Amino acid sequence: MANDQNRKTKALKPKRPKPNRTLRSQYSQQHNKALLRDPTTIDFSDILYYWANNPCSLNKDKHNELVARLANIRDPSLLPHVIWFTETWFTNDSDTSIAGYQLHRKDRIGRGGGVAIYIKDSVVAEETNVVQLNSPEIEQIWRMIKIGEDVILIGCIYRPHDFNDDYFVSVLATILAAKNVLQKLGCSSMLLYGDFNLKETSYKSIEEGSAVATIAYVAHKHPTDLKFQECLNECHLTQLVTFPTYRQYRDAPFSSTLDLIISDKPDRSIEITRADHLGDTPGGQAHCMIHGLFALTGHNTTTTPMKKRFIWSKADYNSISTCISSIDWITTFNGSSVHENYKILVKNYNGAVNKFIPTTTSPFYKNQPLWVTPEVLKTIKKKEKLWGKYIAAGRETHEALRVKHKLACKIVKKTINKAVTDHEEKLVKDSKSHPKNVHAYVRSKQEVKDPLHSIETDNGIITTDKNIICSTLNNYFQSVFETEPDGSMPTFPNRTQATCKINENWFTIEDIQSHLNNLEETKSIGVDGIHPRVLRNCAAAFAIPFNSIFRQSLLSGSVPEYWKKSNITPIFKKGSKLKAYNYRPVSLTSIPCKVMEKIIHKHIMAHCVENNLISKHQHGFIRKKGCLTNLLEARDILTEAMHQGYSADVIYTDFAKAFDKVPHKRLLHKLKAYGIHKKLLLWIKMWLKDHKQRVVLGEHVSEWKNVTSGVPQGSVLGPLLFILFINDLPDSIVHKIMLYADDSKIIGIIKSASDNTTLQADIDNAVTWSNTWLMHFNIDKCKVMHAGRLINVYHMTTLWKPLMACATLLQLQLLNVTLEFSYQTI
Repeated sequence: MANDQNRKTKALKPKRPKPNRTLRSQYSQQHNKALLRDPTTIDFSDILYYWANNPCSLNKDKHNELVARLANIRDPSLLPHVIWFTETWFTNDSDTSIAGYQLHRKDRIGRGGGVAIYIKDSVVAEETNVVQLNSPEIEQIWRMIKIGEDVILIGCIYRPHDFNDDYFVSVLATILAAKNVLQKLGCSSMLLYGDFNLKETSYKSIEEGSAVATIAYVAHKHPTDLKFQECLNECHLTQLVTFPTYRQYRDAPFSSTLDLIISDKPDRSIEITRADHLGDTPGGQAHCMIHGLFALTGHNTTTTPMKKRFIWSKADYNSISTCISSIDWITTFNGSSVHENYKILVKNYNGAVNKFIPTTTSPFYKNQPLWVTPEVLKTIKKKEKLWGKYIAAGRETHEALRVKHKLACKIVKKTINKAVTDHEEKLVKDSKSHPKNVHAYVRSKQEVKDPLHSIETDNGIITTDKNIICSTLNNYFQSVFETEPDGSMPTFPNRTQATCKINENWFTIEDIQSHLNNLEETKSIGVDGIHPRVLRNCAAAFAIPFNSIFRQSLLSGSVPEYWKKSNITPIFKKGSKLKAYNYRPVSLTSIPCKVMEKIIHKHIMAHCVENNLISKHQHGFIRKKGCLTNLLEARDILTEAMHQGYSADVIYTDFAKAFDKVPHKRLLHKLKAYGIHKKLLLWIKMWLKDHKQRVVLGEHVSEWKNVTSGVPQGSVLGPLLFILFINDLPDSIVHKIMLYADDSKIIGIIKSASDNTTLQADIDNAVTWSNTWLMHFNIDKCKVMHAGRLINVYHMTTLWKPLMACATLLQLQLLNVTLEFSYQTI
């Protein structure tokens, strides 16, 4: 009877409707809350993964813990795309860099506050031109990010609790403006994180069929909280965080929802969970970190490609050496051209390397800091595990877990600090033997490199297509090359009777092996794909075929085609990153070619030094000289002039694209006058002739372009050829001239009015020299600095254009804003 009654009761209950296949329901079935704690289980092909937090000052300890957490995710494709922070408390001295991320920040003027967004390098991020979204009145950052086919407007806002109502009104106006311009900006949705300090509002999620809504409950009907809710309702925006994110002191529970995630497309929010807070704040005040998943409208094509790479730690170099040594190179190379012989060498190299060095297609997070040890990762995992238990615990075990988690926070801090200290001490200890490790570590602390995501094409369109970016840059790099006119060469008398003759003894197996042993294993490879790590570890084996190749190349005056091709890496200088002219090309050439260049460089330099051919005024690329000797010598001259009561004019000249514009015929004409033998001259001519280059950005490359002038930047021989080309410039100058590669300055001590005329004549002579040898000055960057009590009122000119006067060394960038030497300019 009872069973019959139960059956009737169940029959009367309405059946739960089947959920509709909305975006959120689709992803909720695939991803649950536990997935956010294990990113390796998430398919990021159509998802934006983000972190958000108010660290209450992202100081050194918390920054290091953040870096360690990211390093704990070994696969870079599983790293969060966006990391938001409010209350960063950043200053000019803050350590802010995170490898693999571009930083967008807005610091408060004064103490505290500040907002920042770290955006993954693979994500295209652009600023908006909406005035309201760039208002300096509030602490905010807005960026348009492009992931695959989707464009999302993301924002970060901090509203301090002690600011007046006008500030809050500005915040609401900004949110309204962001919503209104979504369609105009071409964004599919908006995603905003902020700490708005709304302590009177709590949030709860409810399910209506398949949809999920967030209901706000405002206690005591606080006016500020009500205004905020009215703004969200008016803009059709939804607040997505449904759990408390803030605790006021250590023993208190997380009771306030201060950290909010707001979107106009709540159905695209897959999941939001809370994670462990960063560090340990004195007093226990803390905001938990938010982890979230947001559905994309299209497939994410920005994930890290699975490229094959060698596992160098498992390389069998002995077997490679045996394989190469077993080849009879004399018989193998017999009768073929140097290019064909080099192709045979490359083929055998690839065969041995592919056979004896294992490969993997798993992605490699090469930017992981070296101080992140297994012990650091272990303590991070333990702390996060305790956090999960602490949040899920009942009242009877809550206190015990809180104490354990507090202890884990201290252990993490202590372990990280020790790891960083140990790593830095090791860097100092090994600084003499491995100085580049120190330089790399310092650069990682000082720089946040922004990837090249977009550029303005020749027709004024801004593109994010990597192939078009490569082509645009390569077109510009080619456009600066000098076209040398036909006809006779300018007069340039012989500078020496001595001759730098080639000799077969230039290339010995022992010398080549020594150069191979000294190769830096981290150097980039050229077009031929030969890696310096293999050459260094198998130097004895490869020295034999290279000896034959080098001899044949020099004696025949021919160069392998691989050596005439360069992969170009664009390096940003300054100015707008959208302009191609603000990048300079660095050539990545063949490693074996650089070895041969080093040997040739040694003999040409010895010839120049022995015959006193290089100008004493040149400080660049000269042994025992440098920018510091240049600067100190100039300082001594100016100090002496000031001491004697005279004034001085310093003329700073700048060649336009100097290394790219060296005309080849004129260069060879000068090299002959410096005693370079005709066979060596022929080799240099063939090395420069028919050179080709292409721009490479990751997996994207441009088409090949002909190089008609210049010396390759990044080569070994190029700098020496350049200083020999401009070596005679001081001959035209009466006053003191000082050179550092392509930078020059003329120092005129002004004792009388006639000195002004002489100095102007020097400027005119320098311009005449530049026109003769097709090395034109960039007039806009040529400047004059007046020094001394009697400031000179004579206006110097270049090509009838007045030279811009600089009042201070700071304007010349000789010194940076902290009055420390800058080693980039002199």
